Amino acid sequence: MKKTLIVYAMTAGAAVAHPGHDAAALQGQAHWLGQADHIAVVALVAALGAVIVYRRPRAMLRRILRLE
Repeated sequence: MKKTLIVYAMTAGAAVAHPGHDAAALQGQAHWLGQADHIAVVALVAALGAVIVYRRPRAMLRRILRLE
């Protein structure tokens, strides 16, 4: 269920589902990238998606830090 909610949050359906965002229906995914106050939501969903994709996020972080 957790994965389903995160995948849903990554879709334009999430933008249309919450009230007060009439522009979201027209803009779709661009709505999330065009609104400055939505940056935190985009970052959170990206982080959660990364945790789902990489089962061992600490190992991934260690690999990234070694490369730089």
